[in-house]
Amino acid sequence: MPAPSAPPRPAANGGPGSLRARLRLGAALALGLLAALSLALAVWLYFFAPGSQVAAGIVGVGFGVAALVYGLLTRAVVARSRVGHLIAGAVCLAGAVFSVSASMGWQEWTLLLVNLAAFAMIAGSVPRRASA
Repeated sequence: MPAPSAPPRPAANGGPGSLRARLRLGAALALGLLAALSLALAVWLYFFAPGSQVAAGIVGVGFGVAALVYGLLTRAVVARSRVGHLIAGAVCLAGAVFSVSASMGWQEWTLLLVNLAAFAMIAGSVPRRASA
């Protein structure tokens, strides 16, 4: 009877199945979620906002631009770009800071928590520099 073999170990240095690859996948999903949330808020504020239509429209356009940026950063993280990871981390921190307000609703809390989670995953999955 053959002896049971040991389970395969994940590849090192960010290869498939490694912790870094799993964090990169989680970061890409979180950035995609942020893009979708920002786009939904943009459409809601631009077309269906209560109160001042002009101010809400301007904020809606801002959320639309943020959705575009999060979408492009998702692509950079999936492509394993070191510079893209660093920019995505900075944007997630800025998004977390800018989502804090005096009267935070569930939308702001969701953006804050997803931005912080995305930053943590991005920080853990930044590709290493290529050695010379």
